[in-house]
Amino acid sequence: MAVSVTPTPLAATIAFVIAYAVGALPVAWLLVRREKGIDLRLFGGTGAIDTLRAAGPSTALLAGLIELLKGGVVGLTAYLLSHHTDWFAASAIAGCVVGDAFPVGFRRGGRGLVPLISGLALSLPLAGLLCAVIAVPVAISTRMRGSVYDLAVTIAVPLGLLLGSFDWRTLPAAVVIVLALACASWLAISGTRAYAGAKPLVDLKYDVDPALRACPDVVEFRSMVAERLKYDPYREGSAFVVEVRARPSEQGPDGSVRWSSPAESGLSERHFSPKSQDCHELMATIAFVVAVQLELMATESESEVAPKSTEIGSG
Repeated sequence: MAVSVTPTPLAATIAFVIAYAVGALPVAWLLVRREKGIDLRLFGGTGAIDTLRAAGPSTALLAGLIELLKGGVVGLTAYLLSHHTDWFAASAIAGCVVGDAFPVGFRRGGRGLVPLISGLALSLPLAGLLCAVIAVPVAISTRMRGSVYDLAVTIAVPLGLLLGSFDWRTLPAAVVIVLALACASWLAISGTRAYAGAKPLVDLKYDVDPALRACPDVVEFRSMVAERLKYDPYREGSAFVVEVRARPSEQGPDGSVRWSSPAESGLSERHFSPKSQDCHELMATIAFVVAVQLELMATESESEVAPKSTEIGSG
């Protein structure tokens, strides 16, 4: 006997709660924890961009595919179990969107867009297409931020669901989705501003000679610093630039850290003379020094904390 659900308000509420639990599954956090052994929340949140910064493109791609699968499975399952009832499927998709954007136990989740896109694509494709036609051009031009983007979402989601299903009962789910997306967008902007204002950020240039073996890659090096600071300090385009270099020598890997800013190029440089053949040990030392310098920058003015050129050992 085929399993089916009578689409009632109570059943839709239960579907919303179940879909929320699915959407709130911290897929990216679990993958990064498993592969890199670090807490993804140190990098700001648990979204795709945070995963890319913390673990690289392959892990971010896998996390994105699983996130797409979550929304698609939720929407399609609700649609099929309810005998192709559009408003019931929309209610389940809304739950998955809210779960993705506001997972229990995490300060910040995703933006809610991935489960929305996949959920609509598989269960309500016409509604999804209408939403995309209205919202995608604005999302690209505004980078999914600001009042114009919020206005486009506010119009696109209810209009797309209404015209795509011809059922006014999809509107409550549309309102929930719009509120979730708008709140997630607002929190992302305000969180980034507070993040940048309270903690120093730098642009990282990581240059390690391929001939050096056992050296951490740029993702692992960033994780070393982030673990100590309890946040990821690297943002492309930041005023301060830290250049980390490592080159082979007869004594072992030779490293250096150079700090600079647009106002004062070549602000300072530190050289790390080789003490062993262990490149990982050298880069761990450099990561520690970079983290300490950033901790000083958080409590003092930039001019006061500019490190003086010096040469130190890596041991």
